[in-house]
Amino acid sequence: MGGRGRQIAKNRAPQPGLSAAKAGGGVAVPTAERTPPGGPPVPPSNTYPSFRQENGCGGADWLGVSCFVDWDLERFKWNITELEKLKRKNQVAKGGVSAADDGMFWCEEAKKRFRVHRTGVRHTGGDEGGVYFDFNIECDGVQYHLTRRPTSAGIQPNVYVKVGSCPLMEHGHARMWWHAVGMLKCLGATIDRAILSRIDLCADLAGVDVAPYVRSMEKAHVIRKALKWRPYYYGVDGTTGFECGSELKLRVYDKLQETEHDPIKRELLTRLRWGGALPEAATRVEFRVGRNTMREHSIGYIEDAFDKLPQLTRWLTHDWFRMVGGFDRRNRHHDRAWTHKRWREVQDRFAWVGQGGGELVKRTSRPDPEKLLLAVWGNLSSAACLEGRLIQDREALAEYIAEKVRAVDVERLSEAQERKFSKMESQLPDLAPIPTDPRKERMRVHDHQIGRSHVRPVA
Repeated sequence: MGGRGRQIAKNRAPQPGLSAAKAGGGVAVPTAERTPPGGPPVPPSNTYPSFRQENGCGGADWLGVSCFVDWDLERFKWNITELEKLKRKNQVAKGGVSAADDGMFWCEEAKKRFRVHRTGVRHTGGDEGGVYFDFNIECDGVQYHLTRRPTSAGIQPNVYVKVGSCPLMEHGHARMWWHAVGMLKCLGATIDRAILSRIDLCADLAGVDVAPYVRSMEKAHVIRKALKWRPYYYGVDGTTGFECGSELKLRVYDKLQETEHDPIKRELLTRLRWGGALPEAATRVEFRVGRNTMREHSIGYIEDAFDKLPQLTRWLTHDWFRMVGGFDRRNRHHDRAWTHKRWREVQDRFAWVGQGGGELVKRTSRPDPEKLLLAVWGNLSSAACLEGRLIQDREALAEYIAEKVRAVDVERLSEAQERKFSKMESQLPDLAPIPTDPRKERMRVHDHQIGRSHVRPVA
């Protein structure tokens, strides 16, 4: 949600020729491009329907995909040269974007103009820290963040695709993703692998006030795995909602107030989510799912993520958070608490994700032998200190270890080791040595998540 309470009520007057619709992070989209995306055809798929949201339930509200692509080198050099010129031109103009045709990046294959932003984008966080994308271009409500790296080699993406709420409401997450794939192909890129970094899953309830949901949180009539929560704005009109969690976050808020000064988004919500008429109240229930959450549930590439959306949504609405009618908190009988009818309605509204799909598997971390050995040496050192033994060289260490080994019950140790190995073998079927190259380890993990057993070579 872009802001909290009354802070979201800032007037965003549309520029000439541009609409005030937010595409991703609140970026204006050319009015002429608000029609259904053209360009390259969307490939048909029996697995992923279009998810066009005309059923009034909900849909994806944010889509962020980290892409590892290989560029055609000649086309890549030409793209970078042209984008650098347009980026500098827009920086000098200080207006953000030139209204003339020569201020936009033209793609002949797609017959589309791309808006070139004045600055790049830095993505913070992740396993390897942040990554800076030199260029930020936009077309059809989709932003493409590009680096200067022409190949997919490496542990960091060289392209990031971000889709905002308006095109996702209009066309659905699967269709918009395939549209982005086609546009990247027209730009000269071939996607080697794509990993879903963030997706916001939401359900809209027209005619439902947000106040009862906030009261349930205040009375602790919820079962949740997130520790922190906080309400949004409190005032004469009451509260506008609350949020719960940190990296995995739940937001419940007044959508009617949030779109008070955004007529484009309100029109889309009225037509696609609220049944064609402006309701007196409207509540949005939204889960922001990041990469860490998907990694914990062994969700790998984006096709795998789309396939597991039904099971992920069920886990979010049934296990991670749910509102109940009260339970015996003193005796911790959480499973006996019945789900409140208000939250059952929310669960039903998430039916837009479909049924079935892949099974979620809780990821088990692989133990590192080096760390285990360090723990052994630390324990031996502590035990020797407690016994008053001073170990100064390898011979003294070997003598101390041999002394302790002679006192060990070998049969009991062997039985314990067999049980431990059986447990590890069932949890980690691949007990091959850990690769020393971190790039290969990253790709081995992703391949294992989607059922591949090989290690893709790295250039």
